[in-house]
Amino acid sequence: MRFVQLSDTHLLKNRPVPGGTAYDPALVTDDGAKLRAALRAAAAHPQRPDLFFLTGDLVHEGTAEDYRYLRELLDECCGGIPYYVCLGNHDRHRAFYEGFLGESGKDGPYLYSVTQDGLRIVALDTSPEDGMAVGALPAEQVDYLREALKTPAPKGTVVLLHHPPAGNVLAGMEHLCPLRPELLEAVRGTDVRAVLSGHTHFASFSYRDGVFYGTAPSTVCSGDNAAAGEMVMVEDSAFLLGTLGETGVSAGIESMNGGRRILAEITREMMEKMMPRETA
Repeated sequence: MRFVQLSDTHLLKNRPVPGGTAYDPALVTDDGAKLRAALRAAAAHPQRPDLFFLTGDLVHEGTAEDYRYLRELLDECCGGIPYYVCLGNHDRHRAFYEGFLGESGKDGPYLYSVTQDGLRIVALDTSPEDGMAVGALPAEQVDYLREALKTPAPKGTVVLLHHPPAGNVLAGMEHLCPLRPELLEAVRGTDVRAVLSGHTHFASFSYRDGVFYGTAPSTVCSGDNAAAGEMVMVEDSAFLLGTLGETGVSAGIESMNGGRRILAEITREMMEKMMPRETA
């Protein structure tokens, strides 16, 4: 089963006018162009995905109208492929429930457990209150996860959440994604195959106790802290393309930058000549 993971889409239907602040929303939000391009590229990929996952910061502190706009883009561009989302620290619960789900007046953490074609998807909400940049994982959410995992699913389980629970690989930024040993313990020995997150605008992958932990880059910009531990945002749009295989989970980064100018084409015949099969 193949999946595409997009994260930190920071969508606003109308981008704000740049204000010159240190963290200017106009620099990191998308009015739909980048997200639409990423969704269409993913849906039309030769390795066509079976599922889309969006791991938080869906919109940038927006309104119900922005969430309605997001849903329209997903319905338009995902090519009929099912999609599942979770919320991040820049999402706003009440606006999400109203605009994305059509549930006016509702508030509070967004949790669910569903099964799609034998694969169970469990979504947690690591910003249970609006604006929690560092995130949280309340005990009741861990209990919710444990309860959902009591019975194995035919094709296993994927857990979606915004803040990476296995720590942050960006030096000097560890405090933004503290290790969540309670989650690691909750999934250990269960049918969980992958835990997918976002937040850092920076891709990272690891295996712990046989579980794949994948953090996706952003569709609007990427974090780069090569400059002495300081964070800068660079113009980069990307998503993850992954496979839930029989022997494990793998994922790679698909970048939307730089065009698609073909430098060389390697045919199957050429590959066979370069890497001949072993003979008995």
